[in-house]
Amino acid sequence: GYTLVGRVSGLAEKDHFESFVARESIRFLKNFGKKQPFLLVTSFLKPHDPFTPAERFANMFRVPDMKLPDTWGKVDLSTVPRLIRQHIEYNWATPELRDPELARRRIARYYANLAQTDDCVGQVLQALKELGLEDDTIVLYTADHGDMLGSHGLWQKSFFYEPSVGVPLLFRVPGLTAANSRCETPVSHVQVLPTLTEWCGIPTPDGIDGTSFVASLREPAR
Repeated sequence: GYTLVGRVSGLAEKDHFESFVARESIRFLKNFGKKQPFLLVTSFLKPHDPFTPAERFANMFRVPDMKLPDTWGKVDLSTVPRLIRQHIEYNWATPELRDPELARRRIARYYANLAQTDDCVGQVLQALKELGLEDDTIVLYTADHGDMLGSHGLWQKSFFYEPSVGVPLLFRVPGLTAANSRCETPVSHVQVLPTLTEWCGIPTPDGIDGTSFVASLREPAR
C-alpha cells in the first residue's frame, strides 16, 4: 500500500517539523507576547501519518508490548456496511496491516508520534509560563480527526466510530473555576470561534453557524 506501516525517523529530533513549529511559536511569544493581544496557531503534523517518530520517542514504546484492540478480528462482517467490510478484509491504503505484528508496529509508532507532539506542546506551554504569559492566555488544544488504529480491524479516519470522530478538545482558561473538569455535552468545531470571541470580549462575526459553549466550560455538569 501507499501508507507506511511506520519506522524510526532518520532525522535528528531538532530537524523534525514539530520541533521547528515549537521553536517558531516560542520565538513569536518572546518577540510579541507582551506587546499586544495575540492569536497564535501552533499547528503540528504529528501524530498524523507518516508514523516516523524521532528515535527518543520511538524507544518509549516497544512493539511487543503493544496490544491489539479488543475488537480486532471480532467483527461480524455480515452485520456491517459493505464499505466497512471491504476495509476490514482488505485495507487498500496499507494491506500489510492485516498482519498482527505489523499492526503492533504501527500502533507503537503512532504512540511515539503522539509523545513527540506532547513534548513539543509542553515546550510551548513552558515558554508561556517562563515569559509570564500563562495567567493571561487562553490555551486550546484540538485536532481535526482521530484514528481507528486497528479498532474493528480498521485504520485511519473516515469511519463513524468513536476512535475516528472523537477528537481532543481541551481548554485552559485563566481564572476558570471548573478546571480539571470534563463536559459530557457534545460540541463541534464550528463552535470554537464564537467560544473564543466570547471569552475575549470580541464581537462574533455575522454568518457564523456555531454557538458559543462558554456556559458548558463554566459549568461542565450542565
